[in-house]
Amino acid sequence: MINGIIIVALIVVAIFAVKGSIRQFTYGCCGTKDVEKKIKVQDKNASDYPYYAVIGVDGMKCKHCKLHVENAFNEKDGNWAEVNLEKKKADVRMKTKLTDREIRDIVSKAGYVLRNIEWKQA
Repeated sequence: MINGIIIVALIVVAIFAVKGSIRQFTYGCCGTKDVEKKIKVQDKNASDYPYYAVIGVDGMKCKHCKLHVENAFNEKDGNWAEVNLEKKKADVRMKTKLTDREIRDIVSKAGYVLRNIEWKQA
């Protein structure tokens, strides 16, 4: 009797594991088919952004992660972010300089981990 219950429990766990794996392979690491709409930046003239930082971001694995990080910065007026997924870095241009703490909060609220911030000449 107890063996039957254990076998049923293992089968249920295996079904959920297979479904999760299929969802991840189909939709990426985020496992969702909901496509987040890209927040577009109207002003892409780099000279209009006097502050520039290259930000290392850990935890990004797919194009949905990339979009999520870009949108986290782009939704705040006066920022323009582009993410390089392979290098796990975001180029963030700012009209008003964000503090390191604000940058850390934006990355954290997006669900990722800030690795480092390199301030560059704009």
